[in-house]
Amino acid sequence: MTHEMLGVACRLFRTEVFGLCQAPWYRSDIFSVENIMLFSSTLIGAIVGAVVAGVIQYKISRQQFEAEAAITEKQRLEVERAKAFKITFQLQSIMNSQRDLERAIAESFTEAATAGLGGWPSCLKVKPISGLPQGSERFEAEDMYILVAAGNPAVSNAASLLANRWSSMIEVVKDFNRSREEMSSDPDLFASAQMHGLDWISPEARERWEGKVITLSQYLESFHSALKTDIAEGEKIAADLGKTLKAYFKDPNFPTLQTRQLLAPRPSAAILDQ
Repeated sequence: MTHEMLGVACRLFRTEVFGLCQAPWYRSDIFSVENIMLFSSTLIGAIVGAVVAGVIQYKISRQQFEAEAAITEKQRLEVERAKAFKITFQLQSIMNSQRDLERAIAESFTEAATAGLGGWPSCLKVKPISGLPQGSERFEAEDMYILVAAGNPAVSNAASLLANRWSSMIEVVKDFNRSREEMSSDPDLFASAQMHGLDWISPEARERWEGKVITLSQYLESFHSALKTDIAEGEKIAADLGKTLKAYFKDPNFPTLQTRQLLAPRPSAAILDQ
């Protein structure tokens, strides 16, 4: 390699690291021991500095990543807890409504027995039932997925089926109310029966209503039995739901449902118990 080419290379790549190439032409002492040591120490210092800077930058980036991950995890947990609360309150609403309906039917039977009408067909003992929910509770799939993630899809399925049955039950009771109100509008049926007993119902009224009374009584007894079964099923689901959510969130104080005995003084049979 000629002296001129070395000189051109030095001029092109002249930096602080290669500061030895200051002269425009090649010098014979450029590869002296002193210069080689200076060059080596400068190069090593630059490399070490770059490594240290990289390590520091990595640590800063890692800390930022972990902080952002912690925020994301906290947000995910808050969303999941909100969904769990929603499911719990929806189940509570269904259970309260079921208890209210059972209470209304039981109180009608009690009142009829107190009035000496215990021998009447069941549909005549139970008055049209008011206070039914305007809409039905529906569990959303995206909310119920948390129970799948918690490893208990069975409780998700059981709660959804309970909600579907309750929705159907509301329509059944509405049908009963319509038929029962139709009976109440016939003075020959109720006026005579209330004053003198069922034996005093006129033949015309008996002919009009006898078959309907039998059918409607069977209808009432059927959905009343199904209602009591669903109330018991709801208690099992509530217990399973609470156990599952407490385990999933690792929180023994996560709110769960407790049920009260039928016809308890409180208007609501299911309450949140911290």
